[in-house]
Amino acid sequence: MNDESIMEEYQYTPLTARTIRVLLLLPTAPDDDDDDAPLEGTLLEYQLTKPDDEDGEYPELDYECVSYVWGDEAKPFRLAIDGRPLPITASLDSLLRRLRRVIAPHAVRLWADAVCINQADPVEKAEQVALMRHIYSAAQRVIIDLGEESEDLDDAINMMHAWWRKNLWDGILIGNRVVGPEAAAMLMDVQLPSLPERCQLKETELPDHGDAVARFFDRPWFSRLWVIQEFVLARRVVFICGRREVPWRDVVGATLRTIADGTLAITSASALSVARMFSFGMIACRRQARLLRRSPVGRAWLAATGVELEYGLFPLLALLHDRVTTRRRDRYFALKAIACDVAEDEPELQPDYTSPTATVIARVGRFLWKKGYGADSLGRGGLVQHSAAHIPSWVLDFTEAASFIRVSTWLPGTNKAAGDTTFHATMTPGIDHLVTVRGMLVDRVDQEPHAELHVQVNRPLQQIQGKGVWGLLLEELALNMRAVFDDIAAVSPVPVGLSDGAVTSALIFGSELPGACMTDQTRTIAFRLLSWLAVHRDQADTSGDSPIPEVYRMLHDEFRVGEGEAQEYSKQFGYFLLSAAWHRLQLARTRRGRPASLPACFRRGDEVWIIRGLQVPVLLRRSTDYPGCHQLVGSCYVHGVMNGEALEEGWEFEQVTLC
Repeated sequence: MNDESIMEEYQYTPLTARTIRVLLLLPTAPDDDDDDAPLEGTLLEYQLTKPDDEDGEYPELDYECVSYVWGDEAKPFRLAIDGRPLPITASLDSLLRRLRRVIAPHAVRLWADAVCINQADPVEKAEQVALMRHIYSAAQRVIIDLGEESEDLDDAINMMHAWWRKNLWDGILIGNRVVGPEAAAMLMDVQLPSLPERCQLKETELPDHGDAVARFFDRPWFSRLWVIQEFVLARRVVFICGRREVPWRDVVGATLRTIADGTLAITSASALSVARMFSFGMIACRRQARLLRRSPVGRAWLAATGVELEYGLFPLLALLHDRVTTRRRDRYFALKAIACDVAEDEPELQPDYTSPTATVIARVGRFLWKKGYGADSLGRGGLVQHSAAHIPSWVLDFTEAASFIRVSTWLPGTNKAAGDTTFHATMTPGIDHLVTVRGMLVDRVDQEPHAELHVQVNRPLQQIQGKGVWGLLLEELALNMRAVFDDIAAVSPVPVGLSDGAVTSALIFGSELPGACMTDQTRTIAFRLLSWLAVHRDQADTSGDSPIPEVYRMLHDEFRVGEGEAQEYSKQFGYFLLSAAWHRLQLARTRRGRPASLPACFRRGDEVWIIRGLQVPVLLRRSTDYPGCHQLVGSCYVHGVMNGEALEEGWEFEQVTLC
């Protein structure tokens, strides 16, 4: 048995208010093997002071922060603090050893959360997390560890560097704003290539290393949420892979949307990786805006360009909903320091690791309503995305990563179910679980959801992909058709009961989706083909006569389209159908005969309401726990009430209380 195995582990001493620990990482002795020598250091205490100027900037202190991915939470390695072992993760052990080699023969002062915070003390952890804004802002720089070096790292760096240098002269897009080359160079803090260089670069072919860039952004650091604030708050930042430094401007430059060539093509990357890559680019612009505000020239740039680079907590939570946290509640605490609408001492956003998770979710949900995001919360949330009990239905639970319904975000400005009315909500002091809005009851649901469809909708994405996309699509469509058509057995131009135009609108929310290019005719062609295929698939084992050739003949006679065109339209339409299934929506028919896409957890008796100021209808359920109140099931699409028709019929708004 070695001495370390019997030595008592390092014991933290309590910290006083606004005090932090900083690790003094010691170098190895000259005759030690740098890679194998034990990690040794001591913990120093720093007293944080309030900002010393009117701009709220923190005084710079002599330590550096590290930003890294914890990875496996097991702690098989040891860091000796004052001679006593402190267990650490494999990722931190690797990072500290690499940094020790770089800084040898000197000691270095580092702030690393796993070492400098007593992770076993939830009270201290909450207090230290509340100081994160100060800790990262006061550091000399933040060292971002992207993991070990890979064989294609040079290819990725060269591709990213060449991309922004070739395209920066054309200007970039930030949101819907065009930013010219000089302004773009200032935002990136780079030297704009000279005119001769520009001409030469335009004639230069970019290296074909898109796959290497894709793998670069697949690194775990880009999937984590906590690291976002660590990057944004940094005075200076350096990315490292293994022992190599990666220019941060190249990393940011790879995410730019350029006027000439759009975005960097990385076709081999997953959709999730691409989304994370470009959301990181938006966050990088947020960091640069923070730095620009420190100087008169920078403030003048921001005023002149008119680019909006500030984000409130709600937009940040929505933008970064696919990032990963170990603890659900950390999704809120990890972003509060960079949200422009959250004060550092905001009582409802103080880190809390002792209250139940549901309490934290409800507390933040009420805060977001008070900040003006009530309509957004109603449009995206509800029982359909809740997994924890004791959360008011009107609270949007952002801790359920990527699970919230986005009907309202699929329809930006295209629908006005409540006309031009404005949203207003009342929250009663002292009654935290209720909120009152104004709405009108316009319809009800008189059927139950198909149980098998609900299972399909909630199937993990991996199982969906394994089953086969088109097989799932036809399976779901056949079930959906049973919900709205009186007779789906007959293969006819229009199944009996409803017009196909109304059903296609309900299936894909009027097809007014971002990037949609389908016309009424192409939607109709696609729907008829897919619905017939779904019916035929359902009857394939019992019928020997295939109706498929007849279907193509009928489509050609009516629309003058060939088989290939019809299949292409069906593919576009099918992607929207799969999106609806993945976002837990199911086709149904209301009491008044309207086709609708409803949250898949709907029940018989649920009510369709138009809420004042909300662009899409919502499904409400009468509460059994609070008589006279309703629960929000979720937002929905109901054909025939999406553009203010209910207001034209003379319906009146009334108070409705949500619980």
